[in-house]
Amino acid sequence: MELLILLLIAGVMGYLLSGSRYSQKIDETTGKVTDESEGALKRMGRWTRSFFGRGKQANNFLSWATTNGAAHFPQEFNSWLKGLTPEEADQFTNSLMRYLQGLGYKVEDYTSGEMEYRPAQMQIFVEAVVIYSNEYRRAHEAQLEAKKAEESKKPETSDNGSSSADGKAVAEKQPSRRKGATGEIVQPSVAA
Repeated sequence: MELLILLLIAGVMGYLLSGSRYSQKIDETTGKVTDESEGALKRMGRWTRSFFGRGKQANNFLSWATTNGAAHFPQEFNSWLKGLTPEEADQFTNSLMRYLQGLGYKVEDYTSGEMEYRPAQMQIFVEAVVIYSNEYRRAHEAQLEAKKAEESKKPETSDNGSSSADGKAVAEKQPSRRKGATGEIVQPSVAA
C-alpha cells in the first residue's frame, strides 16, 4: 500500500514538473547535448576515415583533382567538383574510392604524380573517374526527383479541410436525384 502511495506521489510530481519552467530548461539542455554529440560523432567519423585509409585516399584525390590533376579532367567535372559542399565531396570521393579499388586502381599512384609519364594509363584512369562521376550525379538527381515526387503525393486536403484515408480528396455532395410519385425529380428543400 505504501509503495502504491509513493508511486502515486511520484506520478503527480512528474506531471506537475512536466508543465513547469523546469521542463523547458530540460528540453533545451537535452537538445544542446544531442546536437553536440551528433557533431562530435561526425567529426570522429571523418577523423577515423582520414586516419585509417579510404578517407585519406579520398582527401588526397580531392586535393589532387582540384589542383595539379585538374588539367586532366574536363572543365564540367572540375566545376561540379568544386561546387560540392564538404559533406557531398566526402560522400562522392569515398564512393569513388570504393569504385576505383574495385577496378584495381591504386589511387595514390595516380595522385602522387607517378603516372604523369604514362599518359595512356592516366587517360584511362581519368575516363573511369569521369564516367563514374556522371553516373553518380544522375543517380543523385534521380533520388532527389523521387523524393520530390513522393512529397508531392502526400494527401491533399479539400476546400473544407478534409481528406480521405487513401489520400484522395473527398467528393462534394450532390443534390438528390430521387423521383417522386409522379416520376419527376425531387430536389430536397434547404432550410435557410
